[in-house]
Amino acid sequence: MDMNAEEIDQFLNRTQPALLGVLGTLDSAGYPTTLPVWYRYDGALVTIWTTLERAWPKHIARHPKVSLAVMETEPPFAAVLIKGTASIIVDGEGHWDEVKAICERYIAAGEVDDYAASWSMLEAMCVISPDRFITWKRGY
Repeated sequence: MDMNAEEIDQFLNRTQPALLGVLGTLDSAGYPTTLPVWYRYDGALVTIWTTLERAWPKHIARHPKVSLAVMETEPPFAAVLIKGTASIIVDGEGHWDEVKAICERYIAAGEVDDYAASWSMLEAMCVISPDRFITWKRGY
């Protein structure tokens, strides 16, 4: 069964616990590369906090088509797969507000500021504009 827009929003914004995303990019040799990420979905865009020193932002600069998989690891094994177009923004307007919004999904409220400050070298934001959602409520 597919999810409707409201169910997708609820699934992607779930906390207790927040789900990790798995970002897929193409490396310089054309191989698919995946990595676990913290993310935030605002109902229109997905944001992922990073630094330009990592390889995957360079992959996106070369080939901006990406995929993001967010899935449960226990029954009913629901999942949302996003195919989209990504861009990397460096120190954009509201960068640290977005960093904190991402962290608030995964870190206890009283620890967000200190945690974000400890990663101040992460100056970039990956912004994914979804082109397509593939969803299911039950994976078995």
